[in-house]
Amino acid sequence: MDTVEILEMFALVYTKTSCEQWEELAEPKRWEAFLRSTQKLADELDSYKLCLVGMDQTTTRSLINGVALREAPNYQQMLSFANSHFTGGLPQSIVPVESCYRPWTARQGCSMSFSSAQGMLQGDSARHMQQLCDQLDLRQVSEPPLPADHLAVQLSFLSLLIELGSPECAAGFIDEHLVWLPAFLDELVVRVPDAAFLVGMTALLVLYVESLRESLRRTLDNKG
Repeated sequence: MDTVEILEMFALVYTKTSCEQWEELAEPKRWEAFLRSTQKLADELDSYKLCLVGMDQTTTRSLINGVALREAPNYQQMLSFANSHFTGGLPQSIVPVESCYRPWTARQGCSMSFSSAQGMLQGDSARHMQQLCDQLDLRQVSEPPLPADHLAVQLSFLSLLIELGSPECAAGFIDEHLVWLPAFLDELVVRVPDAAFLVGMTALLVLYVESLRESLRRTLDNKG
């Protein structure tokens, strides 16, 4: 399974999707191919790299190789979790949006009292993501539209950069816009520890993105 397909499958996990799309993702042979491809790369990261992304090696291995990821939940289970946790404003909300995990703005001289606060939507990262999408004339098909810095949007954007054959842009995008993923994983572990599938998938995503970043950097170094 190639990188573009893997990233698109990850993207489906973090938002409400159609029954048809989810059943395609959860099809046993496709799911097995997805796990085989992602876990192999994740397993290649050494202990030092695991520390860099904030995870204990033993705990991480158990998350990404455990029972919770052996098969994907059915569509109704996925939809129930999304309705409870991916809808902003609910007590149990844990929306996968970059702005919520970074200071709202880094602009000097901003007079707003909440300028350095975290946990808010439509921060600097959202504005920058919207600019990137506008530059490539990308339009969302979801209704209602997701925030521009929603994880599903970012993973789809990264897959497009890979598809366009732009390793420098893809590596830069990871460095600039996906560094919040370990914090999101920490939040999941604290807030919804019973959501074993989502916690395991997010741990796998953190490692996969780090592995992809290394691979892109190696490609650039070899070109240099």
